Amino acid sequence: MKTIITIGRQFGSGGIYRNIYTYNFVDNHDVTRVASILSNENIFGIDLYKAGIGEKIEELFVKEIAGPGAVRKTLKENLTD
Repeated sequence: MKTIITIGRQFGSGGIYRNIYTYNFVDNHDVTRVASILSNENIFGIDLYKAGIGEKIEELFVKEIAGPGAVRKTLKENLTD
């Protein structure tokens, strides 16, 4: 139930992301496209490359689209308890 409330708060009418379009990378695994998003100050409020984390996010993205099970594997490698 909390997930439904959260999604509604974010993407529902009056949601905080109502004017921000989400991206689908299923058909386009273009890292250049990711870079244009990560550097967009209108999305994050800051250029993530200037903040020093754009390259790391790019690296994780490439690992996560490597194939079946890649997201789970990447999360396990990069998250600690």
